[in-house]
Amino acid sequence: MDEREAELEALQVELDQKQADVAAREQALTERQNQLTAAETALTQKQQELEQQQNNNQQNNNQQVFYWNCEQARQAGASLPLRTSDPGYRPALDPDNDGRACEGDEF
Repeated sequence: MDEREAELEALQVELDQKQADVAAREQALTERQNQLTAAETALTQKQQELEQQQNNNQQNNNQQVFYWNCEQARQAGASLPLRTSDPGYRPALDPDNDGRACEGDEF
């Protein structure tokens, strides 16, 4: 009987160790899930911020742009020549009335 009790006790110790290992792994998993949830929340917030910035930029891009002359358009980084559909185009910058302002020697 003593041998059987010793064997059962050894099995119980092994079982207790395995249960402790499982509990530690479950704790680590819970912590990892909490980290992932926090990261996902931060990512969602960042995405919303970026979308808001993009919407603001689109609204700003839809505002009128005015250039006094072609040099000012160039300094502002406008893509030249300005076409009639481009922000900042105005007939006064297009002396030959071909729909393209600030082209060639005009600046």
